[in-house]
Amino acid sequence: MKVCLFLDNLDKKGGGPARSVPVLAKGLAELEINVTLMVCQSDDMNTHALDGTEVKLVVIPSSISTLELEKIVVAGNFDIIHLQCVWLPIYHKMARIAMKNNIKYAISPRGCLEPWCYNGPTFIKGVKKHIAMCLYQRKDLNNSNMLFATADMEANNLRALGLSSPIAVIPNGIEMDEYPCRGAEAINSVKKQAIFLSRIVPKKGVEYLLEAWKLLINDFQDWNLIIVGNGDAEYINKLNRIINDTGLSDSVKILPPAFGKEKYELYVESSLFVLPTNSENFGMVIAEALSCGVPVITTKGTPWSSLEETNSGWWIELSVENITATLRKAMSSKQEDLFEMGQRGSNMVRSSYDYIQVAKRMSEAYNWILGNNKRPDFIRFAKS
Repeated sequence: MKVCLFLDNLDKKGGGPARSVPVLAKGLAELEINVTLMVCQSDDMNTHALDGTEVKLVVIPSSISTLELEKIVVAGNFDIIHLQCVWLPIYHKMARIAMKNNIKYAISPRGCLEPWCYNGPTFIKGVKKHIAMCLYQRKDLNNSNMLFATADMEANNLRALGLSSPIAVIPNGIEMDEYPCRGAEAINSVKKQAIFLSRIVPKKGVEYLLEAWKLLINDFQDWNLIIVGNGDAEYINKLNRIINDTGLSDSVKILPPAFGKEKYELYVESSLFVLPTNSENFGMVIAEALSCGVPVITTKGTPWSSLEETNSGWWIELSVENITATLRKAMSSKQEDLFEMGQRGSNMVRSSYDYIQVAKRMSEAYNWILGNNKRPDFIRFAKS
């Protein structure tokens, strides 16, 4: 079986797919599947997960013509093309090429069809997406051999859009060795620190978090909040002004994005991980924090109900009031209790999100598309 995973952007400063897709490619390769990761050229590509693997990396210019792209795809002799997002013209080109050449193709929307994202953070962006859906996107989705969702919530939202292709529900995988759980010896080095680590964009709810922190800090003056990530400079400047104008500069810092060892150390030195997001189809940073043994506070815009089921964090409706109340509860807890919550979260992630287990399920889905096995129970049909 020859599989092409196609992603427009593998930049380290990009979102979760820049981390999860290379890990998927690595897992498939370790299952001895012939896998090609095809990406558009970017400045700082996150390829370290491919080191030492049999994954073939093909880098193309983002401005490539349909004809040149088709030549590369046909030469690859792929059985399946798995598109890792939607909307951008390059994905539409790939879908057209697959259909023209009778190549099976699948699509992972990667959260881009979740209600908050689809309707757009602004009216204009929402209108553009609705037009694109009418012009080409719905056709590409419904002609696909399969859609992939990372959780039940995303699958339900795809069906609510009237999409008819089979849907496989498979979470993202995580390399557990990159995010080992901190041991009992680390408890004394954990700081009274909450960490936000993600892209710093309005969708992620940083302003809600700052408003909540302002209401709490007088009662928790020994706590700090660090906000780590990249984003539009103008928006980050706005957040810094909020921090300064509200007297939070002694307890809140915005730091540039972190990777590798630096990122891991930020996780393990923190008592809490907070992601007050409007919408996530998965949330790789949540899985990473939990893997490291850090309890998580996030919203019901994510599919992480398991936080409550395993008592490894809090899963709340997004509002300043809810964030404030939950942070107060967490920050009032004993460090030992927070540490134990994190241990439970790490165990949960290890049992459900190891990248090899995820790759095995993905392989089952691909083989079903090709008619090589019976339908796995995680693949769903649309109701007639």
